[in-house]
Amino acid sequence: MPQTTVTQSQLRPIPPPSRLLTYREVAELLHVTRETVRQYARVHGLPTVRLSARVVRVREQDLMAWLAARTVCGMEFGDDAI
Repeated sequence: MPQTTVTQSQLRPIPPPSRLLTYREVAELLHVTRETVRQYARVHGLPTVRLSARVVRVREQDLMAWLAARTVCGMEFGDDAI
């Protein structure tokens, strides 16, 4: 079998390690319940990492990106909220 050589330009950069958060930790950070975090993952596209059939984690950097994508400026949801 011929051996292939991978050049430096073909290598993809490895992202810096990100902390893996439990649903409980995410819930505490966002001041919501764990069930709400599960719903964010199932319905609203919060990225998760499945480590096993029963173990799911959220990368801290994915959580921050997911939140940033949902950040709104101004009073889009009604000026009478204040």
